[in-house]
Amino acid sequence: SDQDITHVEEHEKILYENVRKAFNSNNVIPCTECNYCLPCPENVCIPNLLSLYNNFKIYGDIKQAKQIYNILIEQKVDASRCSGCGDCEKKCPQNIEIIKILKKIEIEFK
Repeated sequence: SDQDITHVEEHEKILYENVRKAFNSNNVIPCTECNYCLPCPENVCIPNLLSLYNNFKIYGDIKQAKQIYNILIEQKVDASRCSGCGDCEKKCPQNIEIIKILKKIEIEFK
């Protein structure tokens, strides 16, 4: 029915607006997943972690984020392994403060 279509369009508008706000906020990391930060000497899976953080910031699903993070812990590629050497930051074309963000990720998803 027309009412259902209107409801869906309204829902999509709200969803779009929320995503737009999240992307434009300072919460989302401008990572393009170019992988220039890799390889990490400690095997930290940096682009996946930044993507996981962004998805959490956009959609707010902490339960899912923690489930995925636990898999990364099992695979020994999680944020807690960061030694702060700075190799990744030197190579990042977006000048992302990766070390600081990895510490934040570790605290948030533990």
